[in-house]
Amino acid sequence: MSSPKVSVVMSVFMLQEEWLRLSISSILEQTFTDFEFIIINDSINDSDIEKVLNFYKKRDKRIILVRNKKNIGLTKALNVGLGLAKGKYVARMDADDASSPDRLEKQFDYLESNKDIFLTGSQINLIDEKGIIIGRKRAPIDRLMVETILKKKNCLSHPSIMFRNQKMFYREKFYYAQDYDFYLRLISEGKKIINLEETLLNFRLSKGSISSEKLKQQVYFAYFAKKFYQQKTLLGKDEYNEFNNRFILDGSAFIPKAEFMFLKKKIGRFLNL
Repeated sequence: MSSPKVSVVMSVFMLQEEWLRLSISSILEQTFTDFEFIIINDSINDSDIEKVLNFYKKRDKRIILVRNKKNIGLTKALNVGLGLAKGKYVARMDADDASSPDRLEKQFDYLESNKDIFLTGSQINLIDEKGIIIGRKRAPIDRLMVETILKKKNCLSHPSIMFRNQKMFYREKFYYAQDYDFYLRLISEGKKIINLEETLLNFRLSKGSISSEKLKQQVYFAYFAKKFYQQKTLLGKDEYNEFNNRFILDGSAFIPKAEFMFLKKKIGRFLNL
């Protein structure tokens, strides 16, 4: 059997069943059909979620379901999926969002026609807990503009991306902002990133989805992603191997106040806080 053209990778943790059903259905109903759908079940104690996942697994042979024995967090769960991915391209998906029916087709066709581009995101709609569109998030489409903005802040929506499967993984010390670190590593290696003009994903914003402490941790991880990128650019290597993320997770880390306020404003604005 030949390998699928695209591997869709999604991690599932605690969330509403109806959101999960919508998310899975939005992938299974794609106009592009040559894909495998790798779902990592990180909700180890949620029998209802497991029933939903088993239902779709039995219904569609393209689903590859992995059940973690213990909760390992998003970054490690995604790496499990990336390790299994056989597709020429990898598409990310989150369990509470919904892809447009032609998302995979448009991103696949673009990457097939533009061999110099490594990764593409898209424009997104913002939806509320009921699935109603409450806004739109415009992302830069010009490659040089994307690269320029990335050096300051993240300008891609993680669940909207598709990229070439060259067995690159997220760095697991990044409990949050793992995608931002991933993008900065790509551009430091000369890989090109763009966003398509089309809106291909509905991104869900839910009340209480992020606490003030979690936001602070996101800000700190984003700061170190930028710091490591700057080190790699200037020195040819970074200090990731010496990075102790416990200082962030236990609240004892410190970054300059101006940088903290800048990143908090940018991240908070995106999350509609």
